[in-house]
Amino acid sequence: MLYGRSQYNRPSRFISEINQTLLEETSSRPAATTQGYSKPQVLKPVYHQPTKATVSSKKMTGAHTSDWSIGDKVNHKKWGQGTVVKMISEGQDTELFIAFPQQGVKRLLAAFAPIEKIE
Repeated sequence: MLYGRSQYNRPSRFISEINQTLLEETSSRPAATTQGYSKPQVLKPVYHQPTKATVSSKKMTGAHTSDWSIGDKVNHKKWGQGTVVKMISEGQDTELFIAFPQQGVKRLLAAFAPIEKIE
């Protein structure tokens, strides 16, 4: 619909490159007229059942299993060595604020951060 009128455009010039077994006809389209548009027709809507997308679970690093406390030294894969300066724990989630010498203070979730506690 464009400005309350049905408008039918030409098919893409690249449709012929698509394997015909992959195409599915969902509705009939009226033939184009010489004026560039055709008379509006009422078409039945075509509904497709949504498919359930598989959500990949984020990989936990194992850092969430450590008992964290302020002052703990950590090693981050990218930012190097840092110090825990603040912690917020809510249930199983532990949020760590870690000070790194070159990058400043970073806020990380212990469950997903690529960090290791230095003993």
